[in-house]
Amino acid sequence: MRRLLKNPEVQTIQEEFDSARIYLARWAMGIAEQGERDRNNRIWTARDVLEMEETDVGEFELLDTEIAGLSLKEQRKTVTLKEWKSFFDPRTGRLSVTVEEVKERIFHGGLDADDGVRKEAWLFLLGVYEWDSTSDDRIAELASLRDEYVKLKGAWWDRLIDLGGEGEEGEWWREQKGRIDVGTNVHLEQMKDMLLTYNEYNRDLGYVQGMSDLLAPIYAVMQDDAVAFWGFQHFMERMERNFLRDQSGMRNQLLTLDHLVQLMDPKLYLHLQSADSTNFFFFFRMLLVWYKREFEWFDILRLWETLWTDYLSSNFHLFFALAILEKHRGVIMEHLKHFDEVLKYESTLIRAEALFRRFQRTVEAIDKKSNFPAPKLRQRKVEAPKSPTKSAEGATASTSGTDTVTSGSTNNGASSSTSPPPEDAGKGKQSPDKGKGKASPGAEASAGRELEEQKPKVISPELRALLSKKVEVLPRKVVRKEGEGLAKVVGKK
Repeated sequence: MRRLLKNPEVQTIQEEFDSARIYLARWAMGIAEQGERDRNNRIWTARDVLEMEETDVGEFELLDTEIAGLSLKEQRKTVTLKEWKSFFDPRTGRLSVTVEEVKERIFHGGLDADDGVRKEAWLFLLGVYEWDSTSDDRIAELASLRDEYVKLKGAWWDRLIDLGGEGEEGEWWREQKGRIDVGTNVHLEQMKDMLLTYNEYNRDLGYVQGMSDLLAPIYAVMQDDAVAFWGFQHFMERMERNFLRDQSGMRNQLLTLDHLVQLMDPKLYLHLQSADSTNFFFFFRMLLVWYKREFEWFDILRLWETLWTDYLSSNFHLFFALAILEKHRGVIMEHLKHFDEVLKYESTLIRAEALFRRFQRTVEAIDKKSNFPAPKLRQRKVEAPKSPTKSAEGATASTSGTDTVTSGSTNNGASSSTSPPPEDAGKGKQSPDKGKGKASPGAEASAGRELEEQKPKVISPELRALLSKKVEVLPRKVVRKEGEGLAKVVGKK
């Protein structure tokens, strides 16, 4: 048993388990603190959206889009190799239609699984090839990339002949090889070599569990280690935020999902909140490797090429997560479980697109609402005052047309004839005949809500970023600082 515990692989597993446990504890505390900050900053919350839905101002309501509006019948047929070639000029090999047209076809139809079109199309979607390149450009680029791959692979190969070398760098390389060295057949050996080559290429990040999940589909489609490597390298540019040591990339995505659920399904969010489940831990693995372990193999290939288009948003994978929540909404509301059951890909993707369209309209409605005066629907009823002074105050309140408290003013129109009015929250003054008594807890709570309502409500930056199609790529200094790469070990700047 002692020898087993001293085994390097066992120690690595134990360290990873401890790190995960510590991270989960920190995350639970962090998401609660962030939620409190959001409430203080008046970012739109589930309760705000519920209040908005309950108004009769139709133009500002959150419309409940019919998910069935995007049925399977409306999905386009798959893009075949023949159709793909028709997108390009036969003489120059340059794209003859717009990039947006190509992405729309792939987003709604996908690529044919059997005729080899993915080998070509994925290199464009991943960014290995430029969309405005010619045939000659691509031939030259691929030849150059093959040469660079051979050099990168040779660099670590020579080093490992000497067991990684000496000093901290040698120790780091032996550790990386120990983490990756799981090959049992020729394909796994090829993947191991590609991951070690990626460690040579990106010394800032280091190998982290889950990277092999991202490499496997690309290698399976390309069937060429050099081409697959560069496809994986470009994919990792957008995914390396998931593998930082401080987990800031994953934390930001889960926080954005938190905001998204609050906005799009406030009732479900409040239910999750009551069950202490708004940390969204159950989505951690799904977002980490883009649902690789949740769906069937061929569904993953179709899903990834859809996400790579960035046709609607560069963070469309979060709407896919929201679609999963919506699909299982009834079970969650009743039992809060059954998240690991087999998922149906097609209906989930359709639901995700419908939810994105609804999200766009929601943000537009909220932005429009913030540019108009509050609706008169919530105007207060002012009871007959007992004195001329109170009558004048009541008239002032009735002209405001809303139940919010403006800066430096009072609104006594809501006071009943049988209970004393609350203290003036804006000036801290007391009424001469009522100042000796203390306002009731209910009145204090009401005044607090009024003061809270006068703060501006905004869509969070995380939610606005979901409307962008630009892929977020981390600066190298961030990866160098928070990655597990060689620079972290030897203390390089």
